[in-house]
Amino acid sequence: MFGRRLLLPATLAVSVTLMASPIVAIADEIKLKDGRVLDGRIISEDAATVTIELKFGPMTIERDRIEAITRGATDLEVYADRLGKLAPTDLEGHAELARWCEEQSLEREALKTWKLVLALDAEHEEAKEKVAAADRPLSASKEAARVAEEAIRSKLNEIPLHLDFSRAKIEDVLTAFSRATDMGVKLESEARRNFAKRKVKMTYQCTDRPADMVLDDICKFSGLDYILKPDKVVLSTPGRIRKMRRDEGLAPSPRRLTKDDVEKILASKTVDITIRDQPLRSLIAHVEGESGLPVVVGTGVDVMQKMSYRGRSQTLAEFMNESLATIGLGYAIQGGTIYITEAAKAKKQR
Repeated sequence: MFGRRLLLPATLAVSVTLMASPIVAIADEIKLKDGRVLDGRIISEDAATVTIELKFGPMTIERDRIEAITRGATDLEVYADRLGKLAPTDLEGHAELARWCEEQSLEREALKTWKLVLALDAEHEEAKEKVAAADRPLSASKEAARVAEEAIRSKLNEIPLHLDFSRAKIEDVLTAFSRATDMGVKLESEARRNFAKRKVKMTYQCTDRPADMVLDDICKFSGLDYILKPDKVVLSTPGRIRKMRRDEGLAPSPRRLTKDDVEKILASKTVDITIRDQPLRSLIAHVEGESGLPVVVGTGVDVMQKMSYRGRSQTLAEFMNESLATIGLGYAIQGGTIYITEAAKAKKQR
């Protein structure tokens, strides 16, 4: 199944557009004074700042930059509301709610609801299986799945890959990965539909990089996650993979973007953008569209200030450095977010 071949450079290429993946079922919303809106989950706040969990990691925002906060319901609040609206005899409604709880990792609530299903129908097969599984330790099959995945990952780690792609479809990159490792790759239909809609392209280069790390890189850049099977690797949206891993007794594998990840994205994406007497928010729209990353501006930065910049073929990082410098600004990276502020402040934060 596994090989140790090096894949010679393919004359394809990268630009990276990250797929959005939902953080939570119901999001909080922060509207900034510059008109931008951030969706996520507020995880902490004090008199001066609010920290929100975005797709790619937490971000702390000064309150004087915030115009309004709209708080979404928590998963537990949604559960209580849905349960309260169900008729006591609604068998399928309770079963659907139990499945929803599982998708949100509300294990106690899921078990409670499955027991309500059994109270309505003692022979309900799915409910019987779920309740029985909760009453016994990790099954032999799930333990076997965990051991098997560790063994597969270990073998992938021993396979060095040499890849060179420019503006390539994710499917092409995965095909190259499959050929180099002699391992099947399945990209689920939901992920394919998202790629087709967003026209995701990828630029990626590596030399003698272990195959398991290459797989992690691909997932970080595309917004995917994966699960390793004995005969193949299955890739899909994070929510779908999280459910698959949970069903098989495997630990979740969160992949948040780090500062290094963002820097790689900005350095790998090639653009040619000219701005003629347009507001800063036009540049922000270009950056978000090309990178798939959220962009936030600092206190005192006017997104309507006009700017001009004559573009050329250059990396997205070079474009941002040079174009922002024309109006005395710069950028820094906070987690998975690009932060635009005064040049001196940006320099200190980088």
